[in-house]
Amino acid sequence: MGTSPGATNVINWTNAWANTLITVNIPSIAHGTTYYFNVKAENGAGLQSAVVSSNGQTVDTTCVTTGISGLSNVLSNAILLYPNPTKDWVNIYLPFVSDIEIYNSLGMLIYEKISANNEIKN
Repeated sequence: MGTSPGATNVINWTNAWANTLITVNIPSIAHGTTYYFNVKAENGAGLQSAVVSSNGQTVDTTCVTTGISGLSNVLSNAILLYPNPTKDWVNIYLPFVSDIEIYNSLGMLIYEKISANNEIKN
Protein backbone atom coordinates (compact mmCIF):
# COMPACT_ATOMS: atom_id res chain seq x y z
CA MET A 1 0.00 0.00 0.00
CA GLY A 2 1.33 3.38 -0.91
CA THR A 3 0.55 7.00 -1.67
CA SER A 4 0.92 6.46 -5.42
CA PRO A 5 0.00 3.55 -7.74
CA GLY A 6 2.50 0.69 -7.28
CA ALA A 7 4.19 2.30 -4.26
CA THR A 8 4.81 0.49 -0.96
CA ASN A 9 5.82 3.48 1.15
CA VAL A 10 2.96 2.94 3.65
CA ILE A 11 2.84 -0.87 3.97
CA ASN A 12 5.41 -3.15 2.32
CA TRP A 13 4.38 -6.19 0.28
CA THR A 14 2.45 -8.74 2.36
CA ASN A 15 1.90 -12.39 1.39
CA ALA A 16 -1.82 -13.15 1.33
CA TRP A 17 -1.32 -16.71 0.02
CA ALA A 18 -4.60 -17.96 -1.48
CA ASN A 19 -6.81 -15.48 0.41
CA THR A 20 -9.16 -13.45 -1.75
CA LEU A 21 -9.87 -10.97 1.06
CA ILE A 22 -7.32 -9.15 3.18
CA THR A 23 -7.64 -6.44 5.84
CA VAL A 24 -4.79 -4.09 6.66
CA ASN A 25 -4.39 -1.42 9.31
CA ILE A 26 -2.76 1.75 8.06
CA PRO A 27 -0.32 2.87 10.77
CA SER A 28 -1.25 6.56 10.52
CA ILE A 29 -3.47 8.25 7.99
CA ALA A 30 -3.34 11.86 6.92
CA HIS A 31 -6.23 14.07 5.84
CA GLY A 32 -6.22 14.67 2.09
CA THR A 33 -3.80 11.83 1.34
CA THR A 34 -4.76 9.29 -1.33
CA TYR A 35 -3.82 5.67 -0.58
CA TYR A 36 -3.50 2.96 -3.24
CA PHE A 37 -3.89 -0.78 -2.61
CA ASN A 38 -1.44 -2.63 -4.85
CA VAL A 39 -1.60 -6.31 -5.81
CA LYS A 40 0.75 -8.66 -7.62
CA ALA A 41 0.74 -12.44 -8.05
CA GLU A 42 3.60 -14.91 -7.78
CA ASN A 43 3.61 -18.42 -9.23
CA GLY A 44 5.32 -21.54 -7.88
CA ALA A 45 8.49 -20.73 -9.85
CA GLY A 46 8.75 -17.33 -8.15
CA LEU A 47 7.78 -15.33 -11.25
CA GLN A 48 5.75 -12.23 -10.40
CA SER A 49 2.99 -10.52 -12.35
CA ALA A 50 2.84 -6.82 -13.05
CA VAL A 51 1.53 -4.68 -10.20
CA VAL A 52 -2.16 -3.74 -10.35
CA SER A 53 -3.28 -0.74 -8.27
CA SER A 54 -6.64 0.43 -6.98
CA ASN A 55 -7.99 3.79 -8.09
CA GLY A 56 -7.00 5.23 -4.72
CA GLN A 57 -8.98 6.26 -1.66
CA THR A 58 -8.59 9.81 -0.35
CA VAL A 59 -8.86 10.30 3.41
CA ASP A 60 -11.32 12.94 4.61
CA THR A 61 -11.20 13.55 8.37
CA THR A 62 -13.50 16.57 8.19
CA CYS A 63 -16.03 16.59 11.03
CA VAL A 64 -19.57 16.54 9.70
CA THR A 65 -22.32 18.23 11.70
CA THR A 66 -25.69 16.57 11.49
CA GLY A 67 -29.03 17.01 13.16
CA ILE A 68 -31.26 14.62 15.02
CA SER A 69 -34.18 13.66 12.83
CA GLY A 70 -37.67 12.52 13.69
CA LEU A 71 -37.98 14.36 17.02
CA SER A 72 -39.93 17.42 18.09
CA ASN A 73 -37.95 20.60 18.86
CA VAL A 74 -38.72 20.28 22.58
CA LEU A 75 -37.41 16.72 22.69
CA SER A 76 -34.35 17.33 20.49
CA ASN A 77 -33.28 20.17 22.82
CA ALA A 78 -33.32 17.70 25.74
CA ILE A 79 -30.80 15.36 24.10
CA LEU A 80 -27.16 16.17 24.92
CA LEU A 81 -24.31 15.09 22.67
CA TYR A 82 -20.86 16.30 23.74
CA PRO A 83 -18.05 17.26 23.24
CA ASN A 84 -18.52 18.72 19.78
CA PRO A 85 -16.37 18.36 17.81
CA THR A 86 -15.11 15.07 19.21
CA LYS A 87 -12.37 12.55 18.60
CA ASP A 88 -12.33 8.95 19.89
CA TRP A 89 -15.34 9.26 22.25
CA VAL A 90 -18.65 11.03 22.71
CA ASN A 91 -21.16 11.39 25.56
CA ILE A 92 -24.86 11.03 24.82
CA TYR A 93 -27.51 11.98 27.40
CA LEU A 94 -31.14 11.10 26.81
CA PRO A 95 -34.11 12.08 29.01
CA PHE A 96 -35.44 8.54 28.46
CA VAL A 97 -34.14 4.99 27.99
CA SER A 98 -33.72 4.19 24.33
CA ASP A 99 -31.83 2.13 21.82
CA ILE A 100 -28.88 4.00 20.30
CA GLU A 101 -27.56 3.47 16.80
CA ILE A 102 -24.68 5.57 15.48
CA TYR A 103 -23.82 5.56 11.79
CA ASN A 104 -20.73 6.99 10.11
CA SER A 105 -20.89 9.30 7.10
CA LEU A 106 -20.94 6.25 4.79
CA GLY A 107 -24.14 4.97 6.44
CA MET A 108 -22.40 2.06 8.19
CA LEU A 109 -23.55 1.15 11.72
CA ILE A 110 -20.56 1.77 14.01
CA TYR A 111 -22.18 1.60 17.44
CA GLU A 112 -25.34 0.08 18.92
CA LYS A 113 -26.48 -0.12 22.55
CA ILE A 114 -29.47 0.17 24.89
CA SER A 115 -28.87 3.07 27.29
CA ALA A 116 -28.65 2.47 31.02
CA ASN A 117 -29.51 5.19 33.55
CA ASN A 118 -30.35 7.47 30.61
CA GLU A 119 -26.64 7.84 29.72
CA ILE A 120 -24.28 6.08 27.32
CA LYS A 121 -20.52 6.62 27.50
CA ASN A 122 -18.22 5.11 24.92
